[in-house]
Amino acid sequence: MIRLVLRSLSRNRWRTVLTVGGVAIGVAMIVWVTAFTDAYLDSMAHTATAGQLGSLQIHDADYAKKRSLWDTLDDDPQQRAAIARLPGVDGVAPRLTGMALIGRGQRSRVAVVLGVDALEEPKVTVVKKGLKAGRWLSDRPPDPPALREVVLGKGLAEHLEVGPGDELVANLVTADGSPGDDRVTVVGVLQTGSVEIDRTFVYMHLADAQYLSVLDGKLHEIAIGLAAGADLDAAKAAILPHVPEGALLQTWKELVPDLVQMIEVSQASIWMFYLIIFALIALGILNTQRMSALERRREFGVLVAIGTTPNRLGLQLVLESIFLSTVGALLGIALGAAIVAYHAANGLDMSAFASSANDVEGFSWAGISFDNLIYFRLDYAKLLPPIIWTAAVALLCGLWPAVKAARANPVTAISGRG
Repeated sequence: MIRLVLRSLSRNRWRTVLTVGGVAIGVAMIVWVTAFTDAYLDSMAHTATAGQLGSLQIHDADYAKKRSLWDTLDDDPQQRAAIARLPGVDGVAPRLTGMALIGRGQRSRVAVVLGVDALEEPKVTVVKKGLKAGRWLSDRPPDPPALREVVLGKGLAEHLEVGPGDELVANLVTADGSPGDDRVTVVGVLQTGSVEIDRTFVYMHLADAQYLSVLDGKLHEIAIGLAAGADLDAAKAAILPHVPEGALLQTWKELVPDLVQMIEVSQASIWMFYLIIFALIALGILNTQRMSALERRREFGVLVAIGTTPNRLGLQLVLESIFLSTVGALLGIALGAAIVAYHAANGLDMSAFASSANDVEGFSWAGISFDNLIYFRLDYAKLLPPIIWTAAVALLCGLWPAVKAARANPVTAISGRG
């Protein structure tokens, strides 16, 4: 049977090669698009969490709803230390969030002032790694008469036309309505990957933000960073007993449900692409087998006349379809895996999607910035399904020609009329 299958396929070598090549290209596209989608969505989720959110956050329950300046938590270092000791926790960053008018000369902008612990914040987000100029905040606030330190997002720094060493005037909204203005000095400029953060955020020492906002000893949120591979739900369950009464613990998925929905829609929509590719593969295999069956109808008639059973004849055609699909799928897997491995090592250049020709930092979509190079991840577990799906498609496509050939009347088939 195997010899018959190989002999039949070798009769029209060009048709066989083209069919196998079409299947291989289709499967290679599936492997590549799957890897690209995974890398893109992973980068999107990582940018959202590592840019500012962290993996989990603790807020006052009312603050989580309306982000009011007065809905605060008590600054409790012992509580944060207990959370930091839990398995899988990389960092626990206390924060105070306020609004301010910040400017220099004739330029100004309303900004979000984020008071942070200079040592803990880099354990939760990429603020320190994202520095484009200058340095991160010093370990502790400088003593007077030195000016208070701030680090600006790249977009805000460009709008104000300032850089490390420049002075600014910041006027913060205060809890008691008193003036919250002071001169500050820019010590660094960073890019987190979030367009909104980079255009509007000002990072300041937590103690300075508490003093200027008249919220000494208070926090608005505690951001928690998890180690790579840590289970989000398990971490939430472990942290929950350490959450103070009246506070709310939320994962990043609960904080930005729109982003989660966007990721889920993107993952679901990829099936439409798979459907189109498999439809094209099916048409190619069906056309090949149907043409082959029509050309060999006299041969089938002779085989039936000398005693070949219809079932054996039908099985031969089905095996031919499966052979075409399996060889094509294996070649496609090899080709797709090779391309993905290349992009895993060298990245995929996305600079064509940058906002301008001179933008060397990256491109943005849906308010999230990406590097110009996206690095793929080769997931070997996702290489087997395309082979199985292609074989299933080939089986279905081979059934119709097989049934037609098996039911053919030997007399009319040998005469060329069947």
